[in-house]
Amino acid sequence: MIYRVMAWYGFFITITIVAFGLTFAYLYHTRTHGAWRRSELGRHLMAFVVAPTAVLITAMIRIDEIWWMMIQLIAYTTVPLVYLQRIRIFLRVQKESDDSDQDH
Repeated sequence: MIYRVMAWYGFFITITIVAFGLTFAYLYHTRTHGAWRRSELGRHLMAFVVAPTAVLITAMIRIDEIWWMMIQLIAYTTVPLVYLQRIRIFLRVQKESDDSDQDH
């Protein structure tokens, strides 16, 4: 019984995460009229939400076809790429901050 409850709760949480991710992506795109694409941080913020959302969507849908497995692979690959982008942005900002501190 507890396993069934935990499974349903996990499913509910996954659906909630996907719904929030898709809602954010829709609102961010429509409210900014697509202006998020013009800045590196805007693109990163969108990717940071969409990548894990895509992973969860593809993980929930079971299709035993090679084309679906390729879509899953692409979705799963986006997450570490987005994390690398975040690391790169962080290191650049830290370097700029250190450089401006040395100027004073």
